[in-house]
Amino acid sequence: MELTGLEPRRSDLARGIVIARSAQPLDGAGQRALWDLLAAAGVIELEAESTELDDPQPERRWHAAPWLPPTPAELDGQRAAFERAGTEYGLEALWCYKVETGIDGVAWLDLASAEPIEETSEASDPEAEVVDAIFDAPAEVLYSAPDAPTVLPGGADDDDDDDDDGDEDEATEDELEHDGIVESHWRNGAPPFEHAVPFPIERYPEVIDDYDWERFGIAVKLAGTALPGEESVINAFFALWLSVYQDERADEFEAFQRADVVHDRKHRAALMWVERFAVPATANDQVHFLLWIVARITTCCRSHGRGSTRSTTPSRLAPPASPGRIRSSCRATRSPSGFAVTARRGRSHGRSPRARGADASWPAC
Repeated sequence: MELTGLEPRRSDLARGIVIARSAQPLDGAGQRALWDLLAAAGVIELEAESTELDDPQPERRWHAAPWLPPTPAELDGQRAAFERAGTEYGLEALWCYKVETGIDGVAWLDLASAEPIEETSEASDPEAEVVDAIFDAPAEVLYSAPDAPTVLPGGADDDDDDDDDGDEDEATEDELEHDGIVESHWRNGAPPFEHAVPFPIERYPEVIDDYDWERFGIAVKLAGTALPGEESVINAFFALWLSVYQDERADEFEAFQRADVVHDRKHRAALMWVERFAVPATANDQVHFLLWIVARITTCCRSHGRGSTRSTTPSRLAPPASPGRIRSSCRATRSPSGFAVTARRGRSHGRSPRARGADASWPAC
C-alpha cells in the first residue's frame, strides 16, 4: 500500500483528513469496520452516538474521514494502524493532508467592535428557503451560472454607497466592502498556498481583484477513471477548507452564513461555495488557499487516472449562482469534533476546530 503525507503535527491547531482508495468496493459494513479500526488506534475520531455509518451506505472505492495528525511519539503507531488497515481491507493507497493554522476570530471581533459592521437589507432575502429543484442542468451551469445576476441586488453603486466612509478612492472600495480587511490575521502563520496548478482555472487571477465576500466558491470537474465514492473526496476537502476559518476561542465569531457542496454526479462535477464569508483574511490569501485545496484533490485523484494528463477540467473561481435556486445532492453534516457546515440561514452551527481535532464537517464515508 502506498502511504503519502503521514507526518507529525507541529502545532496544536493541526487538523486534517485521510483519503483512502480500496482495490475493491467496500460495502457499508466494510466501511464501518475500516473506520472502527482506525478510530480504535486514535487515527480518526468517530462520534460514539452517531448512527450515520449504521445507515445503508453505497459501495465505495474512495473513502474519506477526519484525521488526527499525530505527535512525533504517535507517528509509528499511526503508521502501523494504516498498514494493518491496508492489509485487512485491501487498500491500494492512502493520503493524509493537514493544515496547522486557523483564522484569528478574536482579532476579527476586536476589529468589528472598533468599527461596527453595517447590516444591509439587500444582502439577503429574509426567510429565504432552499428551493427544491432537480439538479440535472447541463454541466456548464456550474461554471457560467446563466441564472445568476451579473450585478448584485442594488447594483455595485449601492454597495459602494453603503460602505462609503468619505474616501472615494477606487483602489480601496473592495477593502471597504470586506470591512476594511487590508491584512490577514492567522493564529499560526498563513495556511498553505498554491499559485500554480496543473489544470486550467477560469477567472484567475482576476478573481482576486473582483473578490466578492457575499458569494465565493469554486467549481471543479473530475477527469480520468471514475470510481465509486469520489464525491467523498470532494466533501472531505470542502470540510478541510472551511475548518481553517473557525476559531473555538470566540463563540460570537461567525465566519460565514451558509455553505454547501453541490454534486453533479452525471458530469462528475462539484461546486463548493460559501455565502457572506466575513473573515479577517485578504482576497489574495483566500483565493490561493482555496487553490491549494483543489490542487491537493489532484494529488490523490490523478494517481488512478488512465490516459489522462490532469484530474480536473477546468475549474472556475467565481461567485456561484444563488444557492437558493438549487438543492445539494450531497450535503455536509455535523461532525463529532469539528464544526458543522450547513446550508441553512443563520450562524454556522457547531464547534470550531479544536486541538488535534478531526475538524471536518462530515462523517467518515
